[in-house]
Amino acid sequence: MEGLWFKIFLAIIPIVISGYAVWLSTKQATVMRIHNELSVRPAMCSNLVLHKNVLTFTITNKGLGPAKVDEFKFYYLEKLLTYDDFKKLIDDKYRHFCEYEFPPITSTQDEDSYVAKDEVITILKLVLDEKIKNRPSNEDIYKEIEESMNLQFNYTSLYEQTISDKYHFITRKLEPTQL
Repeated sequence: MEGLWFKIFLAIIPIVISGYAVWLSTKQATVMRIHNELSVRPAMCSNLVLHKNVLTFTITNKGLGPAKVDEFKFYYLEKLLTYDDFKKLIDDKYRHFCEYEFPPITSTQDEDSYVAKDEVITILKLVLDEKIKNRPSNEDIYKEIEESMNLQFNYTSLYEQTISDKYHFITRKLEPTQL
């Protein structure tokens, strides 16, 4: 009888070991997939800079993978604007303060375009003319843009993870509770 139990025990050991190996392989594959997803995940950052008389708002992909653009949404005083309305608003409000006759630079990204790793996209650029009399100071223009304009950027990673970030035209991203 003891020999029978010993034979059953010996037969069960390989089954247990192979079951553990399958479980361990599955766990490793899950961890590897998570690692792979994170290794190509985009991380978008915004930056509003006033340097001398040039005001620029940019977004940069600081992540390791490209960001597939789903949608850009522009807001002025929390009101959703089309890109054309955003461009017209910037032109109407700031063109007469700019150094050049052509309109300020505004841009957006088309749906299904990509933002590569370390690529910088200039959303707004104003070259302010210091010689214009009776205009707000550069800091006042900066503050007005900072307080009134937002950008919501929806993008997807290579692993089809959709991310939605909303930015004031400032250097930091809004917290999810502030959206």
